[in-house]
Amino acid sequence: MLHFKLSRLREDIPSLLKLAGPLLIGQLAVITFGVLDTAMTARYSADDLAALAMASAIFISIYVGLTGVISALAPIAGQLFGAKR
Repeated sequence: MLHFKLSRLREDIPSLLKLAGPLLIGQLAVITFGVLDTAMTARYSADDLAALAMASAIFISIYVGLTGVISALAPIAGQLFGAKR
């Protein structure tokens, strides 16, 4: 029984990566942009860095809300994919 589940999981991994890959890349891109923005802005002044922090706080609040919507759609898409619809 366990062997069957593991072999089935191995068969499903490419499909799972196809669905999860864009979400992962999007998350990593947002983190990278934040780090690069901070590194570039820190070279100028504390006021510029403070403005970036405020803008980032607003952006990340909106982004997290929209990411929640997208994350909620991923299982629905997976279920429809599994049902071949």
